[in-house]
Amino acid sequence: SLVPIPGLIHQAASVSEKQRQKDVANALPKHSYWFDFWLFLLFDVVLFLIVYLLVP
Repeated sequence: SLVPIPGLIHQAASVSEKQRQKDVANALPKHSYWFDFWLFLLFDVVLFLIVYLLVP
């Protein structure tokens, strides 16, 4: 019968775990667009205020 070798199984599990983590990392976007959204909103408000105050 086959005798499981703990180190070999652990190594295989470790490799598949690393591959799974890499797949999950690739599935997630590397950039959060919430920051862009709030930056755009802030820029919009500031631009609006500047134009509102400059134009009589």
